[in-house]
Amino acid sequence: MNRKFPPILYVLPVLYIIIILVFASNNFIGDEAGYEYYANNITHGFYTESNDVNIWWEPGYPLLLALFKIIHLPAIAMKLFNTAFFFAGMILFFKIISSFLDEKKSVIFTFILGLWPPYIRQMAYANSEALSCFLMCVIFYYSIQVYRNKSYKQVFLLAAAMAYLALTKAIFGYTIAACIILLGIFLIFTKHKEKAKTSIITLLIAFTFCLPYLFYTYSITGKVFFWSNRGGVNIYHSTTPFAGEYGDWFGYNIYLDNPQAMQNHKDALEQTKNMKAIEKDEKFKELGIEHLKNNPKKFFYNWFTGLGRLMFNFPFSYSLQKPDVYFYVLPNMFLFSFLFISIGILIKQRKKFPFEYSFMILFSLIYIGGISLAAAVARYTALVYPLLFAVILYVFTQIIKIQVNKD
Repeated sequence: MNRKFPPILYVLPVLYIIIILVFASNNFIGDEAGYEYYANNITHGFYTESNDVNIWWEPGYPLLLALFKIIHLPAIAMKLFNTAFFFAGMILFFKIISSFLDEKKSVIFTFILGLWPPYIRQMAYANSEALSCFLMCVIFYYSIQVYRNKSYKQVFLLAAAMAYLALTKAIFGYTIAACIILLGIFLIFTKHKEKAKTSIITLLIAFTFCLPYLFYTYSITGKVFFWSNRGGVNIYHSTTPFAGEYGDWFGYNIYLDNPQAMQNHKDALEQTKNMKAIEKDEKFKELGIEHLKNNPKKFFYNWFTGLGRLMFNFPFSYSLQKPDVYFYVLPNMFLFSFLFISIGILIKQRKKFPFEYSFMILFSLIYIGGISLAAAVARYTALVYPLLFAVILYVFTQIIKIQVNKD
């Protein structure tokens, strides 16, 4: 994994910069405006209003944006910084796959992943995806390093990356906690006790790094293990019992544009319209649990359609067909077809697969399982593309061989 990085791959950041300059707006739109709001708060010495605590987005990405705001850089400069995150992730991906592929093949597949359409689709936005993709590549790289050649430095870097990812996307805070519990159980039965202990220690260090944030949220909400107040509305939408809705979150603009949506949810909107953010979060959780109890079959249907969104970014409630679905459907039908074939092969040939990938697979499975239950969209699946690519490449180059009969 120490192969020299080929200069040809520096074409990637050049292409990223061109894409951003051509397609990015010099304003903050959609989710970008939310991240900018918290970044502005940070520059003024606070994160959320004390009279109405509202942590819709976690502080990992706004902290970086705040640095740009302090030196008064324009929005386009913040978006151009995505280049650094995506390219750094590709450097780590190249190092991972070059441990079992030759340089030419490693370069080709790094280019394919680096220009994968779902990544390009997010390139021009000041959202947390670029940072999250980079952090996942760091976790992937150092989880392998820790298993192969444990050092305190590698454990520290792996834990730090996991902690910052949890502070960027709250789902990873729950992922860390779930991994600790599962590995604790696994420790009882496994023959790989030392490696399991190392993983648990790393996760505990990562959780410790998150404690200042959790103490902060406790101090302003009185709630233990509080990451954000976005979970309630996600649970509410993922359990929706109404026909024509698929479990995806949608904002108030959908209600305004669709009388049926407004009719379906008018009671919930009426009950929560005068509540503060934390109260709304609790109320939406309560309503979501009621949905689940009263109509569990519809929740299963929503979950199943959510799997489609994770892979192909489709379907969405109250949304017309859009050409940009091809950014996900066309490339990902190949990706997931090869992935499912690889999984079938690995079931029979699992002893031939590197054990050092096991931690990243567990971490990613818990993450994917979590987002499949709420807020299932393809841009969240994009975080694990490097692992999916690496698994497929390993299976089709190291476990099975395809030969063409020229006769």
